Amino acid sequence: MHIFVNGIQTIKEFKQLDGLGISYGGLVFIPTSPGAISLETHAADFLEGDWEVNKVGVFADAEDEFILEKVDSFGLNTVLLHGNESPAYCRKISEEVETIKTFRIDDQSLQPIDYQVKDYDEACDYYLFENVNAVGIPNNQSLNYLTRVSKSKIEKPFFLAGDILPEDARKLKEFRHPDFFGIMLDRLFDKKPGIKDMSLILRFREGLRMV
Repeated sequence: MHIFVNGIQTIKEFKQLDGLGISYGGLVFIPTSPGAISLETHAADFLEGDWEVNKVGVFADAEDEFILEKVDSFGLNTVLLHGNESPAYCRKISEEVETIKTFRIDDQSLQPIDYQVKDYDEACDYYLFENVNAVGIPNNQSLNYLTRVSKSKIEKPFFLAGDILPEDARKLKEFRHPDFFGIMLDRLFDKKPGIKDMSLILRFREGLRMV
């Protein structure tokens, strides 16, 4: 199972992820996000490093020229499209770089997940399912959406996300789906906005191994 830590702002933190054996590190290029990459960060530091961690650029409804410029300048391996991107737009980006598309899953919705993703089957490489409640606010109280995901065919590798807590390792370890690929950890693993708590990330990783 792969771990994707989102919201890395400095080369120091990225090196720490590399040392922990984390599979994916997210660099957020959404200016309004508290996890957006620091303006003081030098792209060359990421471009020149020899990393085991996959560098993921996180974008929302960005111009394709902006995305591809960051792919080149930071040496991004993967792009996560986190906005309202159309299948045609996702397809265009995925022709240039490995692409993940976010889908927000409301555990009270009657719309099948397979219906939500069907137009994206040929447009991206991975899905990311983010848990939200009925009014679209991240839900950090439960992983109720796992039931909906487990009952869906999907048929593409996917990540689970949505305010996952350090203590959720057991429930996620027990989750079963043939296309379950990884877990994205985000702001609940911050010491404060923009600074990751590596001890929490390590605890979560070890929790997955021990269950």
